[in-house]
Amino acid sequence: MDITKLFDWSYLFRAYTFETLSTPFRVALYGFCVLAIVVAILAQRQLAKNPGFKKSFYKKLVSFGWSTSIVGLFFIVFRETRAMYLGARLWLLLWAIGVLAWLIYLLFYHFITLPKIKKQKEENAEFNKWLPKAKK
Repeated sequence: MDITKLFDWSYLFRAYTFETLSTPFRVALYGFCVLAIVVAILAQRQLAKNPGFKKSFYKKLVSFGWSTSIVGLFFIVFRETRAMYLGARLWLLLWAIGVLAWLIYLLFYHFITLPKIKKQKEENAEFNKWLPKAKK
């Protein structure tokens, strides 16, 4: 694949593409979509088991898995059936950029934001342990 074609607007916006995806690229995209579904199912199970502070991360992971795989499968099918305008290369490229941005956000949330939330909850628990309790 020639990467310089990704900067050619006429190549990206061509309404009707005559060629389908190459076999290795097609297998990789289908594999990624299946992997995203598996991640969503596993995160849903973890969400049911662990109601702790990681609950928001698992919710984000479930949303990522299902939405990425469904939208990706639609774009792949549009491309394979040579649907006019919907099978354009630009949509697949925008989908890939969106997936990459979402993965970066999830990694940032998991490795930077969640430890801060955990530390804050531990500090609040330590502080609240010394406060007087209300009598009933």
